[in-house]
Amino acid sequence: MKRSADVTITILFLLYYCYYFIMASVFSQMSGPKSYSFIPITLVGLVLITISLFIKNKLAYAVLRLTGIVLAINILYSDLSSSLGFHRKWETVKIIVTYFPVIALFLFILISIARIATFYSVNE
Repeated sequence: MKRSADVTITILFLLYYCYYFIMASVFSQMSGPKSYSFIPITLVGLVLITISLFIKNKLAYAVLRLTGIVLAINILYSDLSSSLGFHRKWETVKIIVTYFPVIALFLFILISIARIATFYSVNE
């Protein structure tokens, strides 16, 4: 994957996920203080993903991108744990499959792994 494609996909992901983050942080205040810890962790993850766009070092890029993704997942955990707590297992699976932020994150993870793999294979 070329760097320009990675930058474009990452910017689109960040725009969507920042919108989702803002909405989740606004509406998480209604669910009480248990979700407050997920907000700064997710913000740090989004900042790390943004910083990874400007890094040309292979190891630093891979570490920043993967750490940012792991930290950005926290807001999904907060959202899913509060909304899916009392459903049966099959209903939970159907909701997660149709839940767009989860699908967008999984696609971004796959694209990031492909970018890291090609970054290491091309530049060695």
